[in-house]
Amino acid sequence: MISTPGHTNGSQSVLLNKTLISGDTFVNMRNGDIFPPFANEPKILLETWQNIFELGIENIYPGMVKCLKLKSCRGV
Repeated sequence: MISTPGHTNGSQSVLLNKTLISGDTFVNMRNGDIFPPFANEPKILLETWQNIFELGIENIYPGMVKCLKLKSCRGV
């Protein structure tokens, strides 16, 4: 378990090797959006994303949608 603040207070994600089960820290919308529809603290959420990118994660499983390949998130 790792702390992934920004979306909601106390947000946590599960890290397993190079895969992250992120809940709503990320979304994977049909229109290509990956930023959640709301975030309690957007600036902190973006800092969380940067920390996740630095972990070498390859796959993210958001809360309610299909797997998100991290390389598609770069440059957000």
